Amino acid sequence: MKTATNFIFIALAFGLLNGCYSIEERSLPEAVEKKVASHIQAGRYNEALDSLRPYANKGIVDAQFSTAYVLLQRDGTNVDIRMVLDWLRKAGVQGDEASLQYLSDLYHWGWLNVPKDQKMAEMWANAIQNTNTIPECLRYERSIPRK
Repeated sequence: MKTATNFIFIALAFGLLNGCYSIEERSLPEAVEKKVASHIQAGRYNEALDSLRPYANKGIVDAQFSTAYVLLQRDGTNVDIRMVLDWLRKAGVQGDEASLQYLSDLYHWGWLNVPKDQKMAEMWANAIQNTNTIPECLRYERSIPRK
């Protein structure tokens, strides 16, 4: 399980550091990005979440994706995966490719007690190319029995 968690951390960090987003209204202000990065480097995850929360709640994709990342950093394998999935979904429904890919990966591998479901994994992966399928993904996801 630790290997899977480490992979997720690396993958999420890669997405954050490489600026997966280009649309201005989807991005965090630079000062907030720097503040969040500083908090994360110092292990002050709750402060990072406090900085992200107002932007995530406003629908800023970077903040939503970053909130999932910080929750994973803070809580590791003890993470409330429902919260992580919620933030990834919120960014994903806006077409965020990284969030859609992580949703796919979580269901593909069954990481962090997410039920392993290949159909769901494929649906999220397909949504990267066709965001019109996201409502169908959400409907199917609600039908999956939880662990």
